[in-house]
Amino acid sequence: MFSIKLAPAVCVAASLMKGKGGQKLLEFGFAANANEAGWHSFDEFKANPDLIRAGWLAAAREDARRTLADLRKIPRVVSPVPRVEMPSIFFRCLPLVLSSKFWIESRIRNRLACGMHFKHTRAARGFTLLELMVVIGIIALLAALVLSNIDFGSKMAKRRVTERSIVAIESALEGYLDKFGEYPTPANPDETAEIMLGKSYRVGGAKCLYQALRGDGYDALQLEASATPTVTAASDGDFSRDELPRVILRDLPPNLWRKVGSHYFLVDGFAQPFQYAKAVDGDKETVNSTYDLWSFTTDESNRMAKSKDTQSNAALGAKWVKNW
Repeated sequence: MFSIKLAPAVCVAASLMKGKGGQKLLEFGFAANANEAGWHSFDEFKANPDLIRAGWLAAAREDARRTLADLRKIPRVVSPVPRVEMPSIFFRCLPLVLSSKFWIESRIRNRLACGMHFKHTRAARGFTLLELMVVIGIIALLAALVLSNIDFGSKMAKRRVTERSIVAIESALEGYLDKFGEYPTPANPDETAEIMLGKSYRVGGAKCLYQALRGDGYDALQLEASATPTVTAASDGDFSRDELPRVILRDLPPNLWRKVGSHYFLVDGFAQPFQYAKAVDGDKETVNSTYDLWSFTTDESNRMAKSKDTQSNAALGAKWVKNW
């Protein structure tokens, strides 16, 4: 089958050959078919392209016939598998291996050289002023965003503590009312003290609440002469056995009161003194008919304002936490 396919290809290739090879093929095609085709001379055959083509085909058929006949005469012999000598394969592949090794090493050296050159030039050049300004600007922007979120979260947490503290104080004041028949009255409601550097607050109401609910002292309370207890008037941060009957909140949370100098008072979540004003019959100093309790929270510009001031200015207590 291989010869049948190969013979036409050889004949066709002969048409493109020049010299003795092509001449021999043409002569073979003429001799094989001259009698059947009625060709008279080789020159006539050679000068006619159609005859040449027919001659090549005939030559191919004849060549295929002879090849098949020869193949039938050859006995079938199973040839053993050829043995391949390993040294020969090794020495044949050695140049390819060495060339690949040298090529890989050269590529690695080039990459390393490029990287070292880049690092060297980058380190020597440094950063430009514009790059530094961009980096500093980005860092400042991120820091501002983070700090603003932290500050906002801290203020919201302190405000929630203040709200819970006011609820607890209101509940304790109801217990004071049940025990003594009235709400506590500050002895000096306009007393002020510098709680922070350059920041003064009214502390008379906060001192009154501390002594009324914890029972530690009574000099900040306005009491009748007959109701004056036989204990130490000033607060000392603790309560004695004689003060136990007057205690309303025995377990007062440490973060709910504070000492500044000689002053003991209740504070809000911002460590500022609570503001307290008791309603007096015929006196319009409070909004509620019983008492006013509030915290300034983050309102730094109205630290000396009173609860009654919010009636004429509704926006005044917008930031406060209050019981009205």
